[in-house]
Amino acid sequence: MERTLLYYPAIFIQNQQWIRQSILYWDSIGSIIPTGMERYLAKSHDFQILLNQGLYKIYNLENYVQTNNKVETEFEAILENSRFIESLPNEDRYSSWIYENKLSLELITKLINKSIVRQKDYRVYLRPVIASLYMALLAKHMANDDVNSITTPSTDDINFLPFAFPSVGDENTMSVMNLSLYNVLPIPAEGTSLMNIIKFKERRKDELLQFRQLIYSHQDKIKQLKDPSEVRDLNSRFAEQIQFEVSNLGKALKSDDIHFFFGTLRNILAIETPAMIVAYGMQFPDPIKFKMAIAGAVVSGAISLGEYFLSAQNKENEQLAKNSFTYLLQAKEEGII
Repeated sequence: MERTLLYYPAIFIQNQQWIRQSILYWDSIGSIIPTGMERYLAKSHDFQILLNQGLYKIYNLENYVQTNNKVETEFEAILENSRFIESLPNEDRYSSWIYENKLSLELITKLINKSIVRQKDYRVYLRPVIASLYMALLAKHMANDDVNSITTPSTDDINFLPFAFPSVGDENTMSVMNLSLYNVLPIPAEGTSLMNIIKFKERRKDELLQFRQLIYSHQDKIKQLKDPSEVRDLNSRFAEQIQFEVSNLGKALKSDDIHFFFGTLRNILAIETPAMIVAYGMQFPDPIKFKMAIAGAVVSGAISLGEYFLSAQNKENEQLAKNSFTYLLQAKEEGII
């Protein structure tokens, strides 16, 4: 099945680097577009290329938030959490906004009555942090409800990660695993032609699929382990594998005259064995660091694991329970090759 990255929090993806690094590894990308705003995509040269190549998906809000209360339920539960309220920064209560059709009419009414939002000119005004929370949850649930693709909510700002996946849990949350590959993912350098990347994907399909399968295989294995010592051993062997595969992929990029540097890949994994949840009470394995030699440069990378939490209601989501997924590609400015 096709794998898609669903971008948030904005409607239009301004970050050209995010587009390039994402389309290199995923089958397609998309974003949440309110009805009637599709015409604005034509103003972007990158979007025109992606649309013409069938690599961009429009996630339309038509009837979604009015007929699906999962986003609203989780959003309201978080707003009622005292720890979340206490963590809110001191900021203007109405200094950010969201298009009103991204929220249900019922939710808007509730939030107005609680003086959390104001509504004006097709927009709902609210605190930036609450707007970020809502968009993270909307992207997560729209991604999980996509039956035509294995879809992942994704962003170019790591600050949004805690909104969909908080780092503090309670009785209303479930554990998930965070696998991070630091500074090991070859990413096209800024200014690389989008069309050149698409052509590279067509020519080097086997190399890219092999690299993706390497990560998927490691995810599947790690979810089944019962002891942190087993995780440490598996990660050590995975570090050796990834050095080899990343080196091959780097050589392929270089031979196609695509300049690249290294970024970070984060994966959020549903934990399938209760023993792994118990293991989090022990000292979890430290990050495993290693070096890679590519194109005459030595690059330091690392593999680490951590714990995040999801709302307990997500247990009911079949796609989330069965599919591990990549949450974030984070480009870095240093390490250009």
